Amino acid sequence: MKEKFKTHDKIIAFYNSHLDCIIEDEDLMVIPFEDRQFIRGHGVFDTTKVIDGRFVHLEEHIDRLLRSASTAKIELPFSREVLRSKIIDTALHAQARLQKENAKVPPIHCRFHLSKGLGTGQSISPIGSQPIFYIAACLTGSTYQGDKKDKGVSEFTIREY
Repeated sequence: MKEKFKTHDKIIAFYNSHLDCIIEDEDLMVIPFEDRQFIRGHGVFDTTKVIDGRFVHLEEHIDRLLRSASTAKIELPFSREVLRSKIIDTALHAQARLQKENAKVPPIHCRFHLSKGLGTGQSISPIGSQPIFYIAACLTGSTYQGDKKDKGVSEFTIREY
């Protein structure tokens, strides 16, 4: 049976608060193996879309991330305003890179992760860990390869949980 959908993800820009920079080199767009989100699941994440330079419910996504971080007892590496500006800067950086290649920029998905920080797998206690904020600005989604498109939900944001 032939696949109807082909999925693809391409990270255009990546931010890492541990390094405090936006990264373009795909080989450097990594989350360290010793990150507590990876080895212990001690982290939170959210995602939003940027269409034609406009974010879809950015404030609600940031609010939800901060509520989740509070529940998971993860402090922010900087203020909410700085966190917001890092998300916007990373998305704008990705958009500028794409504009060099295309006249019309496709939607960008911003995935942001807040981790408790680095630590070894041996340590249960995260004492001394500094939180790390990651952002991946991606081209993602599915391209339909059949003869007619399925209809789905165009936008949905979970407000409470």
